[in-house]
Amino acid sequence: MSSVGVGGPGRATNVPITDPCGVSVATGLLYIADNQTVRQVDSTDRLTTPAGTGAIGPHGAPAVSASVGTCATAVDASGNLVIADSPNAVIRVVAETTGTCAASSA
Repeated sequence: MSSVGVGGPGRATNVPITDPCGVSVATGLLYIADNQTVRQVDSTDRLTTPAGTGAIGPHGAPAVSASVGTCATAVDASGNLVIADSPNAVIRVVAETTGTCAASSA
């Protein structure tokens, strides 16, 4: 997954979290569903934004360019980030290897 996006990269303690609504932990990484983005925090306190622009708008790939209405996150057995996007009524899957974002009807 890409490590660029809105509000990152940077130290997690220095980047504001504005509207957290769900968290998950997988393979030593913390994922936070926050204000139209998914934030990722690693063991060194580095925060990145692997999905979302922080604004409501068109959907797209790569995931850092997509508008995601985050509600909850998880990571599947293949390492892909799964996002429950309730405002858009879809489940998004961000490919671990490419950072591309696919959506399916919820």
